[in-house]
Amino acid sequence: MRYGAAVALIGLVAFNGSMAAEPPDPLAAKKVKWQKQLEETKFQFAADQTGLMYSLSQYIQGNYKIHVIYEPNLWRNMTFKFERDGKEALTVSGHAHSVFRIDGNVLYFAHFPTNTAGCTVAAYDLAAGKELWKTQLNAVGFPPHSVYQNEVTLDWSGLPGLDKEGEGSIKITGRESVGDYIEILDRTTGKVLAHKIYRSGFAVPK
Repeated sequence: MRYGAAVALIGLVAFNGSMAAEPPDPLAAKKVKWQKQLEETKFQFAADQTGLMYSLSQYIQGNYKIHVIYEPNLWRNMTFKFERDGKEALTVSGHAHSVFRIDGNVLYFAHFPTNTAGCTVAAYDLAAGKELWKTQLNAVGFPPHSVYQNEVTLDWSGLPGLDKEGEGSIKITGRESVGDYIEILDRTTGKVLAHKIYRSGFAVPK
């Protein structure tokens, strides 16, 4: 009986351990509010806010020089070199449709192909020359296709009462051949706060 009682006690302890509550999600409130906001938002895609030239126009005051190197033998590929005080801080690969933002020493860069689905957003510490986080978006999934078009915009966003000034979230608006979507990321961690697909299927965007 003593052996049986000991086994039962060990089993009870193991069961209780497996049922231990997970720590609360510090982003839970943001996720709920952001998802609600996306559900109430009408999709709009600002075509004039896509591409390299618009991204450069948004970086008016800063400490980094941005060198764009065009590689004609690699189709539309480009190399972005960020430099400060004559020293190279970071090199990122992209193309003429690439979008990015810089906040202080942090670069937020959307990596996406123009002729197939999907998008990955990454944050880089320019001062340290390293990647902080990288998040593959849910976007519209990865549908089979032949001819395809993919464009995104990237901008700051915030929620009144939740985001302090300068500590908002990242808003990615995507228009692909197979659908339209908006996805919100936490700027510090890169975690997805909300995601909504507004159009699904090969149809003419409205």
